[in-house]
Amino acid sequence: MSTDVDVAQVARVLTDPTRVRLLLALGQDRQLTAGELAALAGASPSAASFHLARLVEAGFLQAHQLGRRRYFRVAQPAVPRAVEALAVLAPPAPVRSLHQSQAAQAVRFARICDGHLAGRAGVALLEALLAEGLLTEIPGGCAVTATGARRLDELGVGLPAVSGAMAVFASCHPDWSENARHLAGPLAEALTRWLLDRGWISHRRSGRAVRLTPDGLAGLRDCFHVDLAG
Repeated sequence: MSTDVDVAQVARVLTDPTRVRLLLALGQDRQLTAGELAALAGASPSAASFHLARLVEAGFLQAHQLGRRRYFRVAQPAVPRAVEALAVLAPPAPVRSLHQSQAAQAVRFARICDGHLAGRAGVALLEALLAEGLLTEIPGGCAVTATGARRLDELGVGLPAVSGAMAVFASCHPDWSENARHLAGPLAEALTRWLLDRGWISHRRSGRAVRLTPDGLAGLRDCFHVDLAG
């Protein structure tokens, strides 16, 4: 009986670039067909089917039938979280087309990482919350100040009730695209849901990237002094 874990077995699944592109194309809380994923990952239908089967077998993805179509989705939130963590160590991927360049820019600007906002927009939001005195830094993360609690309540951002250390409530993750930090944990997830519900950010058709709407640009500037127009 072993008391350790076989990290190498998980890592072997991610050694193939096509499998990584399929996971990145799917993102979190999405479901797509093999054909849709093949097109987004730049893979042939046969290659995509082979690698999707491998990802299902390894427990990274789940497949389910809906009518005549078979859809794939991540098996658990830890999957995109693990890929995002590895991205901190990874070199930039080569860009070979205008489409790839535009997609890379979108991911770097704003994306959903484990349920919270990341990229340039996520980093700027954390910096603004600290500068405005709504959060204060503590070892391992951030704490909501009294001013912050009042402001967030006025805005309708429900503060989740969690037990344990405040750093778990409002932790900080390294942001691989910005070489900085963005807000993570339950507070970041609540803020991201609030941004989505208000229509300030919206999901793109696939993947992790999100779109900042005109209302979002104005709202973030007015509420938190976050200027992302440039």
